[in-house]
Amino acid sequence: APHRTTCPMPAHSFVDCHCHLTSDQFNHDRDAVIARACKAGVRGLFVCSTSPDDMFQVIQLRQAFPDLIYPCLGVHPLSGAYSEEMWDETRSIIVSEHLERGIAAIGEIGLDFSRPILRERAKAKGTSEQEIRATQIAAFEAQVALALELDIPVNVHSRNAERQTIEILKRHGVRGIMHAYK
Repeated sequence: APHRTTCPMPAHSFVDCHCHLTSDQFNHDRDAVIARACKAGVRGLFVCSTSPDDMFQVIQLRQAFPDLIYPCLGVHPLSGAYSEEMWDETRSIIVSEHLERGIAAIGEIGLDFSRPILRERAKAKGTSEQEIRATQIAAFEAQVALALELDIPVNVHSRNAERQTIEILKRHGVRGIMHAYK
């Protein structure tokens, strides 16, 4: 059954615009973390998925805390979960959830061109760093296009790819939030 969160109204209210409450690190105390956030004045938690499997966990979390959880569904650039074949199914999950209950954004999506990570991923997949970048760009472009189609914002991750990320966002005219770092 859903938790109805009745939080005390502090002097200031906050929204966490990007969190990963479905992460395994919260398995032992997820409800307590949510309760502490609520007590501290957090009125909304924008929970981002990182992979197709994680999307279902985000959806379940929203069902448990419908007054507090705002799902952002997408495939993180480092998940390694994007392919043309998988995109149709993933897209279907996102569209279905949005049409049935609404989602806050497409996210967490973006580009991560950190060299050590690119090298590691290329070696693990037996391909080149350029191929890993190309796959990330294809995933990002597809997810940005879906955000535009559904008329919802994006929740973007960008590391060592700021120029390319901004160029794609500007070209598509999408709205949203971004965290970026080097």
